[in-house]
Amino acid sequence: MNRQSDLELVGRAVDLWRDDPRGDSARGALRQALSVAHERLAGPDYEYMDHMHSLDRADIPTADLADVSTWCTWVVRGERFSDGHIDANIRDGLVAELMVRLLDVIEVETEG
Repeated sequence: MNRQSDLELVGRAVDLWRDDPRGDSARGALRQALSVAHERLAGPDYEYMDHMHSLDRADIPTADLADVSTWCTWVVRGERFSDGHIDANIRDGLVAELMVRLLDVIEVETEG
């Protein structure tokens, strides 16, 4: 996939979530979007444990790309230590918030 395809995938996931936040389609799409965001769009944060201490969920609407990367890495890596970590963060809306912010940050970067 190229960057544009990745962004479209994330955008579709956000749209599904907005239409039906608790729907199976939205949850599956957000799981896939998180993977794409973590692996390709925001990239992994190899120092995420050090960076998480300074982050607060209330700050997601103003997060920069590095912060989105840290959050995505925290969600993905958390699954290694706690089964269901990703799904829990999808259900409570965190992953959707991150995907919305990721799209906003990339849009601003593209315009600038």
